[in-house]
Formats: sequence, structure tokens, C-alpha cells
Amino acid sequence: VYQYAPLPKGDYIRYLVLEPGRGSDPLVCNLYTSLLTELPYFEAISYVWGRCRKVVNIRCEGKTIRITESLRNVLQAVRLPELQRTLWADSICINQDDKTEQGHQVEIMRKIYGPAKMTLIYIGTDSGYGEGAASLLAHMNIIIENQLKEFGSWDQIPELHRDDPIAYDPRWKSMRALIDRPWFSRVWVVQEAAISSDARILCGSVEIEWTDLIRLQTWLQSKAKLVWYENRLFLNDVFLPNSWSPIVPDHKLYAPLTSVHTSNFVELLARQKPLGCTVAKDRVYAFLGSPSARWGSDNEVKVTPDYHKSDLDVFQEMARQWLVSTGDLNILSAVEHTSATLDSTVSSWVPRWDQKIVFDHFGHHGRGFKASSGINQPTLGFHGSSLCVRGLLVDIIHFRSEHLER
Repeated sequence: VYQYAPLPKGDYIRYLVLEPGRGSDPLVCNLYTSLLTELPYFEAISYVWGRCRKVVNIRCEGKTIRITESLRNVLQAVRLPELQRTLWADSICINQDDKTEQGHQVEIMRKIYGPAKMTLIYIGTDSGYGEGAASLLAHMNIIIENQLKEFGSWDQIPELHRDDPIAYDPRWKSMRALIDRPWFSRVWVVQEAAISSDARILCGSVEIEWTDLIRLQTWLQSKAKLVWYENRLFLNDVFLPNSWSPIVPDHKLYAPLTSVHTSNFVELLARQKPLGCTVAKDRVYAFLGSPSARWGSDNEVKVTPDYHKSDLDVFQEMARQWLVSTGDLNILSAVEHTSATLDSTVSSWVPRWDQKIVFDHFGHHGRGFKASSGINQPTLGFHGSSLCVRGLLVDIIHFRSEHLER
């Protein structure tokens, strides 16, 4: 059994060199340690972990590492037949049994995916829709680029007319099948794609540029909402550039969303709630690579990943840091509770980023509501775990119904 040696102090990571092979040939690799600033050419992998059971062997330096079936499928898909391939994959390059190492590696995740020469987004085998989705994406991106040349800017591009043949292209069904894949519903993959300088979606043998997909989503939401809605082409907003500006490459291509509103960290966490996540604290940690994770007068990241802490402690510490650093009470708009969560040990004023009850939150995701506009910074403080604030008594709620299904 392979034994992980501790990483040196500092920004060190492991990377793997995957030996060549074909089909079901045994997987063989070697792990190496390097400073981030001295890494060789490497590609990062983004995939869905799936079941956490490690039931497959990979040979590493003559010894065995147990990996999941999902990682086995990814490595077989990206393995070259005759050449080695230098890769980074979190579940094998990070010692998953060392919580201290996990925390540090998560802290520098942006420094891993950002410099990678390419991020390989593996969404699985092609079930018959890959070619259709790829051809539609290529076709639509040519149209969008021609429109930008003709009209000069996104703002001047006219909205798609209901009778336009593009609206009834049968390949929209293939696009729907593409974004319905489990990869698009997970928390961790968002950062992995968003901060990459060059990300490619791998669907079987079909390869799609990530920027083409994001450009199409921007066009759909700003110029073709009918197509977007009728075909249910819903991609969670946390994938879009307004959550990651200014680090998104070629940001001018996405001007409609980037110029309207740049999400702050609380809004980003509120929007991620529908996504899937195995460890609840990762709903905070997975977005620390976003520029919005730097807040307050010093513009520094206030949250340090620590997997020794409980999920609820992470939520409470993040909320307290936000309020102390910003004084922005809008975070209270993200608070949602069930009877069970109210009985938990976390304070009731702390947002539960793992609870999704209502569709949206007042005051988030745009200009919001500013009834207190012009009033000085709110007075707030803490008494133990209680939040103490001053405000105006507006009304009293006498009755609350049970949650209504949509």
C-alpha cells in the first residue's frame, strides 16, 4: 500500500505522471512533489467524485493506491496510448486521510487550477448527444461573434425573434442533455472551471471549450430568454462570470452579466445552495478562489479551510467574520431554517448554506432593497454567540404557514 509522505511547509503540491495505456490496461502512475512556482507543464482534472468507496487499484511507484470508480474512468479516458501525461487530480494528489493537508491544499486551490495549462472537465461518456451539443455550440458562437462585429457591443445585439429558426433547432435538446449531467450540479467543480485559463469539457470523444458554453449561456440569458426557458437550459449562476470577475479570461465577451452586477461572497453562497455537496463546510471552502472571497477594508480572504472544525462552526465563524469586517446585514437575508435547524447548536442568525427552502432571497443578486439607504453604518455587536443589532420595529409576524411546494 502506498504511503503518503508529508508535504513540506509552504505552497507545495503533488502531481502525478500517468503512464501510457489503452482501454482496460492497469493504471500506473508516479507521484511527485513540487513548489507551485516550479511545476512542470501539467493539466488539472475536474470530475464528479460520485460514490466515495475506493474499490479500484492504481499502481504508484510499485505500490497500490485505492481510488474510486469515477476517478478510474477519468484516468482511463485521458490516458494517452503511447506517452506519459502529467496531471493533477485532487483525490489522489491530496492525502485524504490528513485533514491538515486537506485544509492547506484547499486554501491554495486557486493557485493550482489557475496556472494549469488546461483543465480537463470530464462529464462522462457520450450518450448520443455530445456531437449535437458541440455542433450547436460551434454554430451559435460563430453567430454571436458575427453579431458582436456587426453591432459593436452586447448591448446593441437585438433579442432573438420568436420566429427565428434558431429558436427551434432540434440540437437544443442535446444541449439540455449536456448541462443535465451530474458535473454541472456539484459545488467543487464551479471554481475548477471558472478560474482555469483554458478549460475543456470532455464528453466521450467530444471536446468542447468551456468559454463557448459560458458565452452561449450569456447570450441565452440576455438575448434569447424564450429559448433558455422553454428548453430548460438552466446553468446555476455561480458558473457565470459575474461571480468570478475580474479573473475570467476574455471578460469582454460576457459584458451583459459582468456589467450588471458582480456578486459578493454572501450572494455567491446563497446561489450555490441548489448544488450538491458531500461535506457541508465545502459550500464555503469551494468558493474561496473567487475574488468576492476577499472582503473588508484589507481585501483579504477571511476564511481559512480547516477540516478539523464542524460544518456549523465554519458557518458561524464565516458569518461573524463577514459582519465584523463589512457591517453588511444583508447576510441575514440568506438565513433559512427548518424546525430541525433551529434546534441545532448554531445561532439562529447564521445562514445555513446547506439549507435550500425558498427560491430567492430579498436584497440579493442585484440592486436589492435599500430601505436603510443613507443611514449610517448599522450598530452591531456580539454577546457570546448572540448577534446584537439596533433597528426599527416595523411590524410583527403573527402567523407563518407551512412551506408551500412549488
